[in-house]
Amino acid sequence: MFLQVWRRRGAFDPERGPIRTWILAIAHHRAVDLVRERSRQGRLLDHARDQLRYEGAAPDALTATITRGQVADLRLALDELPIAQRHAVLLAFGAGLTHVEVARRTGAPLGTVKGRLRMGQQRMAMRMSGPVG
Repeated sequence: MFLQVWRRRGAFDPERGPIRTWILAIAHHRAVDLVRERSRQGRLLDHARDQLRYEGAAPDALTATITRGQVADLRLALDELPIAQRHAVLLAFGAGLTHVEVARRTGAPLGTVKGRLRMGQQRMAMRMSGPVG
């Protein structure tokens, strides 16, 4: 937030009010933006989960061999991902969508989707191979 204040310092007009009010307004607008973004991401994640349930992806041989404990570990690892990465992983690996299809479905650029999937896979792999606790 302070960086935003610094970058917009030229927009401050002392005739419109004290600097404290101006800074508080920037903080307020930033907080509102964050709440809206989290709400939007939550709706996207809910949509992805609903989509997975609706499409009822048939389990492949690998999925069929996963134990209940591994499923629980996978869910924990998935829950620890940031929402955008979790959404991309659910769509790509849960619903079997291609990177391009995930990008279309989420409205994110293809490069962003690829990055989210790569980082999500790395985080999940570290979580799954690390010590449990």
